[in-house]
Amino acid sequence: MSNDSHRLQDTSVYFSYPEQFDDFCTDLWSEFLSEAFPPAKGVGRRPRVSREEQMRVIWMNLYWQWHVDPERLISIPMRDVTYTTDDHYRQLGLTKLLPKMIRHLIDTGVLTLVKKGSEISGKMTRVKPSKKLRNRFKRFAPEIKPVQLKDENKKPINYEETADTLRWGDILRRYNALLERTHIDVGHFTNKDHRKYGLNLSRRKHVYRQFNNSSFSQYGRIHGAWWQLLPSQWRKDILIDDFETVEVDFTAMSTYITYGIEGVKPPMKDPYKLKTPNEFIDGPTQRKFLKKLISIAYNTASDADALWTFCEEYKKVVTPKFLAFFRNHGKSLLQAFRDAHPAISKYLCTNKKYGLTTMFEDSQLAMALIDHFTDREVPILTIHDSFVVPEYEAGNLITKMTSLFFERFGFKPDLKQENISMVQAQRLLKDDPLINNSPLDYFRTSERSEDYYSRREEFISNIA
Repeated sequence: MSNDSHRLQDTSVYFSYPEQFDDFCTDLWSEFLSEAFPPAKGVGRRPRVSREEQMRVIWMNLYWQWHVDPERLISIPMRDVTYTTDDHYRQLGLTKLLPKMIRHLIDTGVLTLVKKGSEISGKMTRVKPSKKLRNRFKRFAPEIKPVQLKDENKKPINYEETADTLRWGDILRRYNALLERTHIDVGHFTNKDHRKYGLNLSRRKHVYRQFNNSSFSQYGRIHGAWWQLLPSQWRKDILIDDFETVEVDFTAMSTYITYGIEGVKPPMKDPYKLKTPNEFIDGPTQRKFLKKLISIAYNTASDADALWTFCEEYKKVVTPKFLAFFRNHGKSLLQAFRDAHPAISKYLCTNKKYGLTTMFEDSQLAMALIDHFTDREVPILTIHDSFVVPEYEAGNLITKMTSLFFERFGFKPDLKQENISMVQAQRLLKDDPLINNSPLDYFRTSERSEDYYSRREEFISNIA
């Protein structure tokens, strides 16, 4: 996991009931700070926000960042002047008393100092919860707000509930309850693997839906689950209640949806397979990078912006020679895509962020799938436009994905499946009687480590 650091913010908007933090923060203050910072006596000027309230901001920031990523840090300014001159911290109610309390928490081992800042240069101090504080967090379980809204600056904001947000919230609460009583794991992972990939199977199963740009029609994808952070090569090894799984995803989703918005059926099954061969880049590689380039182009203002963003994202994973080639020839690839798809070319590089609109559409399909399978008590795992279910549900998943897409856009999607179900293996053999094999020869069985069995036993005993 990353060691990214995050600026202090108002995290209360992430929780359905921020008042759940009242007693929790009071207990933390009493345990870790009350003796060192007793109530002021006598007359005199008091801070406009009490020390307890200021620390409430810190506790909630620490809890939220720990919930999102156990290794994530928070950045705290340690210069007194910052709290009198920076409107961001003034709006949070923080004062120059805060650095003293942070130093005390570091000195007493409640916070772990990762990088010390400088009071002279203004560089921030980076901290994370100590093991002592993380143990307190583990025993505290406030409800994460199932529908979250961010503004144009990606700052979380409050909103008035609507019929839609209430309905989405109800679906996700039922879904989270189903996930809570479902054992989801990677069979061959040892406990060491879990730590390596930062997986917390009990805490990181609850999901929420996130909207952007102060709009409930922009983005809307599901976040919060550990399987969304799992490297893609391991997703085929996910087990749900000890059942093997299949993964099915919508191929070329954003482009198919864009055609759907236009009311036009795509002219080809694979929109990224273009006839622009050259000596430097082979067809499959060109397709891979063109797909990424187009997804960027839906959200940028110009071809130059799209190419620059692409090169910035890939400069650490491809050779300088390839980047040089792409800077020179990437624009011709964009034009080749426009020539092949004139009906949707207007959606590229217009600065209208059509990508957020297509993501909203795929998130609507994801919510419909979640609602459908939750009603049937079948756990379904979402990775944006890809879905994982127990192998015995493969046929139902394909049927439902196809019907939902067709109902919305009027044509069938292109789907891709990872792994094969037992029913599909049996059908394969039935269709070809000359094959003298067992279905088990085609049906994949994942390895299961000793640690996996121990984790599963512990989960079952906790549920019971």
